[in-house]
Amino acid sequence: MIELYIHPGYGKTATTFLQRNIFSSLINVTQLGKPIDRKNKLIELQNQLFKPNYSSINLPEEKISNLRREYSNHIKEIIKKDKNKKFLLSDEVIFDKINYFGDTNILILKDVFNDLKEEFEIKLRFILSIRRQPELIISNYSYTYERFYKLYGDFDNFLKNIFDDQTKEFLKIFDFYNLYKKIKDIYNCEILLLPMEELSNNSSAYINNIQNFFNSKIDPKKMKFNNVNINSLDIEGEKFYYLREKKNAGIYNFFSQIHLKLRRYQFYNKNYKKIGFFRKFYDLIKAYNRKHRHESWSKNMTTSKKISLNSVERKKILDFFSNSNKTLEEIIKKDLKQYGYYE
Repeated sequence: MIELYIHPGYGKTATTFLQRNIFSSLINVTQLGKPIDRKNKLIELQNQLFKPNYSSINLPEEKISNLRREYSNHIKEIIKKDKNKKFLLSDEVIFDKINYFGDTNILILKDVFNDLKEEFEIKLRFILSIRRQPELIISNYSYTYERFYKLYGDFDNFLKNIFDDQTKEFLKIFDFYNLYKKIKDIYNCEILLLPMEELSNNSSAYINNIQNFFNSKIDPKKMKFNNVNINSLDIEGEKFYYLREKKNAGIYNFFSQIHLKLRRYQFYNKNYKKIGFFRKFYDLIKAYNRKHRHESWSKNMTTSKKISLNSVERKKILDFFSNSNKTLEEIIKKDLKQYGYYE
């Protein structure tokens, strides 16, 4: 019996902290997703299969099917060679609907699971990390600031737009009950919910819940409590979120768009990592992204642009999700009110 655990986010719910400090410290659990080396073949296939929605590359159905099969086969080979019987795929991009095709990816992942069942008896489980919606929404805005600013303008205008939208499509992304129900309906498996607030208020309970769910212990020698990807700071009792901006982002975006457009052509797509000139061009883009990825947060944070939620905005967001959060609380038998998920 193989145990497969899927952690698809949400992003900005301490996912990177989980991946680097807790999941990687679980004894006898093999990582299939983050934080393994990005040069890993599996990660390369995963990035091709679960591509961003701002990419200009539209893969045909046959190509997606072939990629999925290759991805599944690679996982099969890892399972066959590994002595462990527990495997964890953690990557917040999989069900991300902001920057990725979350609705499509949830079905692709189901097909991957069916591929694996052709050779293995598998027990599937999901871990869903969540966070109070007001903080989660403003954190996502600050993290994706450059893109959101182009679409909506400043944070006040962004909030006005997502509430004025009759479909409430963007807000529904953060309806935890709907995602929980969708996972249950499609996969019919056990789901562990991890509120980020529990990590802050009762870290021992948070970690014990993870250990019990995996039926595995965390190696204390490996576990660290390093904060990663922090984009907020408390100033005199008010939480501010720092807007993520890249230096010379226009140059980076210009060359990135050239790269993405060239990938439409078969010759370039097959050879951009092999041929000298193409390779140098691609490496320059990657090097810039690595250098400036979190620069505005890690350097001079106190002088960066920052935003915050006022009490009216916070209440408006919380009220929108209040009934859904209460329904989720009843199902999972976990007190969400103590962490401020509804009033």
